[in-house]
Amino acid sequence: MGAWTREDRLAWRPLEPFGAELDCDLARPMTDKERSCFVDLFHTRSLLVLHGQRLSLNQQIEVVGQIGPVVRKRDGLSVLSAEKAYGARELIYHSDYAFAEHPLQAISLHALEVVDGASSTRFVSSVAAHQALPAELRARAEALDADFVAPATEVQSLRACDTRPEHQLLHERRPVVQRHPATGQPYVAVNEMQTAGILDVEPADGKAMLEALFGVLYRPENLYEHRWMTGDIVIWDNLALQHARGDLSSVGRRELQRVCCGVSLYDMYPELDAKY
Repeated sequence: MGAWTREDRLAWRPLEPFGAELDCDLARPMTDKERSCFVDLFHTRSLLVLHGQRLSLNQQIEVVGQIGPVVRKRDGLSVLSAEKAYGARELIYHSDYAFAEHPLQAISLHALEVVDGASSTRFVSSVAAHQALPAELRARAEALDADFVAPATEVQSLRACDTRPEHQLLHERRPVVQRHPATGQPYVAVNEMQTAGILDVEPADGKAMLEALFGVLYRPENLYEHRWMTGDIVIWDNLALQHARGDLSSVGRRELQRVCCGVSLYDMYPELDAKY
């Protein structure tokens, strides 16, 4: 890790291959200078990590609300645990609502109570992946669309390109490569969980292309893994990064307070309200 930089009472240092570790107390109000640094780091480093925090839900909403509008429905405000929502199953790489016109802008998780070091969340950079694509593959990817799906919860540990149609709740045509609305950076939008195939090409060719894109996205040098400790908070750019987690059935108690920015899934797709 690099050297610490200080902006008033906020100190930060870069993580590798992306992200920043911050040293400050998020429970106290930020100065204008600190707030500007916080938001700038979110957009330039894509992932912010802080330790030893004790935030109420309202305090977490106030912090994350500096990045964008907080989703006030249950898909934006919740407590995740092995006993609720998606339970203990593995979740493979995805960006929340990547199939939608408006994927979530930012996601934050605050570890209220975990077995320290027993579980993790993995992140890869979709922006860095685009930059690392071989020129020919990048040109093809930029010219094509993909079949993005909302997968049923029971198959979210399986790649969408390997699941049956009855497990795909809806289909949307979206570009393989998209541009970040805030930074303008191109990023690889296809992902394991929500991309069923490449459109307008032969199926075998599309599958081979997906495998090539996944090979760049999920290479080890494009990975940051956060191992959870009680009091941690991680805030990340849901477009610039994809995230995943392993099976949680043997990690003990794990409660993470979740606050998101963007548009509610249920405002975009009311028919999914009873399915998620």
